Amino acid sequence: MDPVAFKNKLFRCADDATRDSWALELFHWQAEQVAPYAEYLKHLAVNHAQIKRTQDIPYLPVELFKAHEVKASGFPAIKTFSSSGTTGQ
Repeated sequence: MDPVAFKNKLFRCADDATRDSWALELFHWQAEQVAPYAEYLKHLAVNHAQIKRTQDIPYLPVELFKAHEVKASGFPAIKTFSSSGTTGQ
């Protein structure tokens, strides 16, 4: 999956049903490819394959971004974002 192309596809979508379908596709991919997120789902006892609605997708707590590199394996970081809320400064 090309993340940039997928993001562009997702944000240019005209109707909610298609957008939700693509968001679920992205969620399932992230649940398999982003190790900290997969581990978080495991701790919640969430089987990502059973998630069928975008409203049921678990959010990753901000604290995990502080302690882990949250990105898909095999993808280099393109940009790094930090704020006073996440850096403690």
